Amino acid sequence: DDVETLTSVVPHLPGVWLLMKGLGDARAIPGGREVPVTFTLFVVTQNLRNEAAARHGGKPGEVGAYQVILDTRALLKDSRLGLDIDPLIPGRVSSLFNGKLRMTRAAVWACEFRTAFTEDDLAAEERATDNAADFLTFRAYWDVPPLGNVHPPFPPDQADATDIVHLQQGTTAP
Repeated sequence: DDVETLTSVVPHLPGVWLLMKGLGDARAIPGGREVPVTFTLFVVTQNLRNEAAARHGGKPGEVGAYQVILDTRALLKDSRLGLDIDPLIPGRVSSLFNGKLRMTRAAVWACEFRTAFTEDDLAAEERATDNAADFLTFRAYWDVPPLGNVHPPFPPDQADATDIVHLQQGTTAP
């Protein structure tokens, strides 16, 4: 929200951070709902000469915010980020902070990306009709990042690690 927070959160520049901005209103489709999602990519660059150099780049070999924005939009366009979502669609790009950062010689930009995912009616109905009292076993299938072999549908045929916790009925916490 302000320069002090930015400089404490962003100790090394340039930097790019991707955050989920939020979910939109679901739209009914056969068998479920399509839920729109908006991600915001924050691009922050700095150039000790001035804020204009932070935006455009300075001398040859110095990359500015504009180049980082173009490169990340090209990189993420049509990507699914390894998730079961529609391909990312680049959206609005806007400057943040404007003149507030002039003294820090930084340029901060927000780049939106849109996508959607499908909520399955059958899975939602099963969750809604299940009784919490019947929750007897918790299973977790872990995907260790270097291996990356755990994919839907679940449970997977093979997981890097598995936790199974059996809950006892009729007991109360002390």
